Amino acid sequence: MSVDNEVNRSLLDEFINEMMKKTGLPGVAVGIYHDDQTITAGYGVTNIEHPLPVADETLFQIGSITKTYTATAILRLVEMGKIDLDAKVRTYIPDFKVSDETASAEVIVRHLLTHTAGWEGDVFEDTGMADDALARYVANMAGYSSLHR
Repeated sequence: MSVDNEVNRSLLDEFINEMMKKTGLPGVAVGIYHDDQTITAGYGVTNIEHPLPVADETLFQIGSITKTYTATAILRLVEMGKIDLDAKVRTYIPDFKVSDETASAEVIVRHLLTHTAGWEGDVFEDTGMADDALARYVANMAGYSSLHR
């Protein structure tokens, strides 16, 4: 590690530790790739109840951060005129279906981004990584029941 990298690592350590104190975050793994160099580090503990040291290879559950990525991608497509937030989901996914046919036919894209579609959202079915993974996930949704409508 060069002197510049040691200085950068020291600044990174200082910044991360300061932000953890400020936010009350118990631990974080960080990776930075810049100019063909990678710096990784772990800070703090995995959680307060069962504290294990965080290393740079510690895996955390992705949690709700995917909502931000999904919404950002959808809204970029809206900006490009490729998706209409008020269009029915079946406009884009003709095979879309949940157990309630009315919900299947009437749900719009905006409902998906605002948790107002009416069915359970925390379903973690692994349909794999193959080209048909999304189609299989959509097909599995036919068994989802409405929680409210």
